[in-house]
Amino acid sequence: MRRILVSAAVVALGIASLQTASAADISAPVYKAPPAAVGYNWTGFYLGIEGGYGWGRSGHRDGGAGAVDFDLSGGLVGITGGYNWQAPGSQWVVGIEGDWSWTDINGSAPSSATFACAGTCNTDIRGNATLRGRVGWAFDRILPYVTAGVAWSRLHASIGTPVLAEATTTRASFTGGAGVEVGITPNVSAKLEWLYVDGPGRFTYAPAFCAAPGCATVKNDYSMVRAGLNWRFGGM
Repeated sequence: MRRILVSAAVVALGIASLQTASAADISAPVYKAPPAAVGYNWTGFYLGIEGGYGWGRSGHRDGGAGAVDFDLSGGLVGITGGYNWQAPGSQWVVGIEGDWSWTDINGSAPSSATFACAGTCNTDIRGNATLRGRVGWAFDRILPYVTAGVAWSRLHASIGTPVLAEATTTRASFTGGAGVEVGITPNVSAKLEWLYVDGPGRFTYAPAFCAAPGCATVKNDYSMVRAGLNWRFGGM
């Protein structure tokens, strides 16, 4: 009986030793951290659409004492395109952007008593295009930026109802502003921006019947607020 008990004890100790050795051979589970999140990448070309509202001031002068000043306002819609570059590992984003908008920013006012030509003075900004640089600081998907460059304004001026005299011209001037763009998906972003267009300068529509040297429009400065949606050929 004693031999049986001793043999059983030896067998039990052997089994326990084998289990301990097997457990020691099993390595502890290795925890793998999830991959680091990749930040939103603003680098790449993009095309988009935009629309909004514009407002400003216009002034008509007749070359003498006559002067008429009035407000301008109206809507706009257009297309845009550009390129952004974000330095690897940096929040700085620089780029260039161009756009063209059909605009109907207009206004009118009766000519003053001192104006050489009688009738209603009218100004209509019929189109706008810009070419601008952009500099922004990216908070991942949110990109506030400032922008500046050149604007081309398609201007129309007239006097009289029906029209007695009119002229249309395209003038270049400075534009600048600021905005914010938000990445919705890796390839789609939305923006909201404000641009100021400095007075595109004086141009003369000079009706022959003016007693003064010529009638002209001046002070066609205006601002635009535009919302846009861009399709980006790049991104994360």
